[in-house]
Amino acid sequence: MKHSLFRFLSLSAAFWLIACGGGDSSGGGGGSTNSSTPALSAVVLTPSSVAAGSTVTFTITFYYTDALGDLDGGVVYLQYNGVDNNLATFGSSYAGSTSGYAVFTLSPLALNSTKGTVTIPVSIADKLGNKSYSYNCTITQS
Repeated sequence: MKHSLFRFLSLSAAFWLIACGGGDSSGGGGGSTNSSTPALSAVVLTPSSVAAGSTVTFTITFYYTDALGDLDGGVVYLQYNGVDNNLATFGSSYAGSTSGYAVFTLSPLALNSTKGTVTIPVSIADKLGNKSYSYNCTITQS
């Protein structure tokens, strides 16, 4: 009886871990699921309308949480053309901060010639490499 209960609980826990490991409602994914993973919300990427084929310097604003307060030395990623572009680094002022509001002027990003609406997943990672789930932003390339 003891072994059956243990086996049932073990299998239930394994199933739960597999079922809960997917992406968030924004269509993101690729982030870690442990309690030390940072999270971001209310992400705004500007400008939202850009010239296709140009090089753009975006500004990004968002709220973040990080249980360990170790974002200092971490990075802000924008995924474009399937590549995670490390376009900003959290400075030492984020050491020990477990939540807040962040504003970054990002390094220039070369855009492709695609015209129309483009989805750009945004994520953050702390200095240990724990990466948040992606938050999807959209821009219009014309």
